[in-house]
Formats: sequence, structure tokens, C-alpha cells
Amino acid sequence: HLTFGSSGTLLRQIENSAPIDVFCAASPDQFRPLQTRRAVFLPRTFACNDLVLVAPRSSRFPRNFSDLKSPQIRRIALGARTVPAGNYARQTLDFYGLRAATAPKIVLFKDVRAVLAQVALGNCDAGFVYRTDALREPRVRIVQTVSPRAHSPISYPIGTLKASKNWQTARDFEAFCFAPSSRAILRGFGFR
Repeated sequence: HLTFGSSGTLLRQIENSAPIDVFCAASPDQFRPLQTRRAVFLPRTFACNDLVLVAPRSSRFPRNFSDLKSPQIRRIALGARTVPAGNYARQTLDFYGLRAATAPKIVLFKDVRAVLAQVALGNCDAGFVYRTDALREPRVRIVQTVSPRAHSPISYPIGTLKASKNWQTARDFEAFCFAPSSRAILRGFGFR
């Protein structure tokens, strides 16, 4: 069966001996503790994503990254430090020289879905989320796509755990994720 959650939560479950066969994470960073302990076979990237700045669909502001400095923007939603999207967003603010100007406006949330929900509800004026999430939420609009140069690559690794009790099935699932039909499905949802 499939278990969904934030990469950090899933990693903690694996570290606490949950019977997980394959781990798909939102960042290679989540694999490092498993690789250090040699608990996972070499992970491979099966998809990539883009980071985007979103705003409520009903708003016309912000229009770009620079507008985040404006007094009209009072709350900017970001993922917490344990959330890969939050780290990509902080790197982005640094890259565009906006960290100091936006620091008092930053509101942290537990995961990227919470960031998206707060912007969709109008509780925040803007937020940084993955393109794939923004495309599925009709109450937000994409203001601007972040340059891939502004942050670490957004890649999703997958790897079979060495403790798997279903090793062959796990490897077959991993191979399925790289099949042309699977890649077409991922592209359809906005992944690269």
C-alpha cells in the first residue's frame, strides 16, 4: 500500500523501522541520513519540478518578485526549515536580494500544501510552492516562475530500502516510475 506525507515525516517513520520498501522524497537531502547508514540502495531522480511565486487569484498584486518588498504585501507564506520547498524559497529570496526586505513578512507553515492553502484562502498575500501544486489549485495564480539558478535543483529521488521484505516488488515499482508511460503521467501533472 502507499503512504503519503511530508518527506521529513516519512523519513522519521523509516528511521523508526516502519515497514517501508520504497522511499520517494521531495529532496535528495532526505536520502542523506539513509545513505550515511547504508540503509538504501542508490537513489535515482525520477522527476523534477519548478518553484513558483503564487498569489490569490482574486488579487492583482504582486506582479513579480520585486513587488514582495511593497508595503501592500504583508504576509508571505513559506515552508518551515524542515520543508524542502521552504529551503528553496529562502535560497530564492537570497538570490534575488529580497531576504532582508521580506524577513518581517515571512510566515512559516509545516509543508508546501499548507503554504498553498493559506494563499488560496487569502490569509497570505503570496507564497512559494511547487508548480505542480499551484496548477492544481484554482484559487491561486502563478505570479512568476523562479529561475532554476536561484536555488538547488528541485529533484525527486526514489530508492529501495535495503530492509525491504518485498525487494523484487520494490525494485519493480521503482522501474515502473521510469517507464515512458509513467513519465508521461508525471509530465501531465507539471513535472519535468
